[in-house]
Amino acid sequence: MSPVLDYKKTTLSPFELKEQPSFAFKLYQQGCTNSWFPKEIALAQDKAEYDTKLSEMEKHYIKYMIGFFCTAESLVANNISYALYKHIDNPEYKLYLLRQAYEEANHSVTFLYIIDSLGLNRQEIFDMYKTVPEIGAKKDFEEKFTRDLMDKPEITPQELFKNLFGFYAIMEGLYFFSGFLIGLSFGRRQLLRGISSLFQYILRDETVHLGFGMQAMRQLLNDNPNLMTPELNAELRDLMMQAVELESNYASVAMPEGILGMNKNYYLQYCQYIADRRMSALKLDAIYKVSNPAPWLMTQTDLPELVSFFEVSSTNYESRA
Repeated sequence: MSPVLDYKKTTLSPFELKEQPSFAFKLYQQGCTNSWFPKEIALAQDKAEYDTKLSEMEKHYIKYMIGFFCTAESLVANNISYALYKHIDNPEYKLYLLRQAYEEANHSVTFLYIIDSLGLNRQEIFDMYKTVPEIGAKKDFEEKFTRDLMDKPEITPQELFKNLFGFYAIMEGLYFFSGFLIGLSFGRRQLLRGISSLFQYILRDETVHLGFGMQAMRQLLNDNPNLMTPELNAELRDLMMQAVELESNYASVAMPEGILGMNKNYYLQYCQYIADRRMSALKLDAIYKVSNPAPWLMTQTDLPELVSFFEVSSTNYESRA
């Protein structure tokens, strides 16, 4: 059980909008523009297709995918609540984090809606972080970033950077983007189109979350020129490699056989490609140097308006997250 947050340790910053709003406030507005509700999409047809048109392996993958995401959305919300919010002073950052926390809750409700619509066992799905070691390992890996901050009254810029890296470059930027690869492939093949639409809505939110985290890390680097030491650089590289290995292990059990024309190697290459993209966006060396096996997915995960925003606002670091 998570400890009760000591409110006296939090940093209280009254919200005062600057004459020139920061990127965080612009992304807050972007998030509000993206507002949606899961039950706007009917899933009756998806249920019929799930029962009659999907193979057992495809059903197996869907359960594992939802099992991980149910856990992951809670981990991100906990990190905002117990770690980031109390250690960030900037009022506009705080405002954005509150918006993101709401969106994580909406995503959790969305997965619950999918579980119930498909007739899956709620408890089985919710407990997969306990019953599937490969999902539990990703949970433990991410949870450490939160625990490293939550009990400290003060933190260093490096400690904040590592938390942002763990939850935005890795959780939001790697695990979430890789995890939806096959989910969106169903819709591309005219199956589970309602669920695919919900995934697209979630990814639209996650793209903005990613934009916030990456830009916050760039800002930290700009404000603290000595932050990126060789030791931190090596640690971040090692963390990303650990994350990709955990995702590879997860793919082995979630997708032991190929589905929808894809297999574990295809999935892993996409994961490696995304990992390099996140590293390069922070001017860190690419690790895997592989090509993108799913270029079709970029049209769904790169929001043109967000890309344009970062091309304007990011001066010293690569514009595209």
